[in-house]
Amino acid sequence: MLRYEGPVTFSGRILPDDRVVAGCPMHKGDSITVALGGANYDPRLHKDPHKFDVTREDIDHVAFGGGRRYCLGAPLARLEAQIGVRVLLNRFPTMRLAPQELKWKRVPGFRGLEELWVEV
Repeated sequence: MLRYEGPVTFSGRILPDDRVVAGCPMHKGDSITVALGGANYDPRLHKDPHKFDVTREDIDHVAFGGGRRYCLGAPLARLEAQIGVRVLLNRFPTMRLAPQELKWKRVPGFRGLEELWVEV
């Protein structure tokens, strides 16, 4: 799910050295913005990237960043999701989405719902 709809849409980086990024010369100290959401939909990395499929095997994503800037909270987020979703579904096995219009938060760089109604 994080590859398909990650909460952080972009992140900033400062280049540690001179390099060429996507054919564009960049210099040490330059600031760049990395589109994490776009990278998660790259068809060179993901077969049928616009398809939501919880059974897919190519689950690599950059929702938590990467390299030495990898999110320190990623293992905790994964554990919370694994335990939380399992407990929620065990407690409410007939839970389903309520009819609603989804309302997204208006926060730059962050994607999340204002609310999500379910019926149990």
